[in-house]
Amino acid sequence: STSSLSMDRTDPNASAAAARHETRPLMGREATDFLLTGDRSTSINLLKSFLGAGLLALPYAFRESGILLGFITLALASTLSSYGIKMLVFSKMYLSDRPEVRSYTGIVREVLGVRGYYVSLFAITLAQIGTTTSYVIFASKTLHNIASGVSQPIWVLILSPILYAMSTIKNIKNIAPISLFGLVMTGIAVLSVLIDGYASESGGSLHVARLENFPISFGIMMFSMEAISGIFPIHNEMVEKHRFPDILDRCFVILITVLSTLGISVYAFFGDNTKSVVTLNLRSGFVPDMVKILLAGSLIASFPIQVRSVFKFA
Repeated sequence: STSSLSMDRTDPNASAAAARHETRPLMGREATDFLLTGDRSTSINLLKSFLGAGLLALPYAFRESGILLGFITLALASTLSSYGIKMLVFSKMYLSDRPEVRSYTGIVREVLGVRGYYVSLFAITLAQIGTTTSYVIFASKTLHNIASGVSQPIWVLILSPILYAMSTIKNIKNIAPISLFGLVMTGIAVLSVLIDGYASESGGSLHVARLENFPISFGIMMFSMEAISGIFPIHNEMVEKHRFPDILDRCFVILITVLSTLGISVYAFFGDNTKSVVTLNLRSGFVPDMVKILLAGSLIASFPIQVRSVFKFA
């Protein structure tokens, strides 16, 4: 005991080192630091906020607008979304001396008063409930279609504890590993869709530009570029907030590349036979089933960001 006391006196940092060792993340310090460093964490969570259900309808949007008009529309939608997000963040930074202005609804309160605040809070909460519910419906229906022996309500019950556990994550940086996992699943699913489409013999006529259903295409592409609910929670956790516009620009470059590649390629594979949801064009078999599971998992990985945004708005 004397020797241990002597060691504690001569090494005052021993207890701190032991505490750091005990709280070391299970993933390992190097891997965790790589994921949770400011810019990487922000980029991962931003990309996962955008790559959600809208991804499934992008090929159909290109079918309704044509290849050239579709790409122009996608670029326009990304430009409008990027500008709107930057203006919102700028407004929050401009009002940074007011602690209550840390969210979209906080800005609305400053501009439109208390009534505007409650209207915007109700609208965003309702939108996020609809979004997260659609994720659960798609995931449970996908699992039911693959394992028909288990009913869809039972799959919802099975998924509920997982969704609840993810919803309790308080630090947005700790969501980054889940978002990264979701992005990996999305990437594998997109590649599998492209390979399956290339191997198919559907084909069909292609259009350069179609104006008759342009509103439908524009709406789908704007939905694909919408992530307002997750922007402020992600921005609030940043240490170097001045870097947000540059990170956002890089994310939009990646988004346009991924979405345009998926949309144009699948439309080129199936032509006018392109369905409203990309999974409907997949052939039956093991690989298509795995793609559906990956896409369902990718949507579930977006759940904690969507839910946290509602908590932060309140």
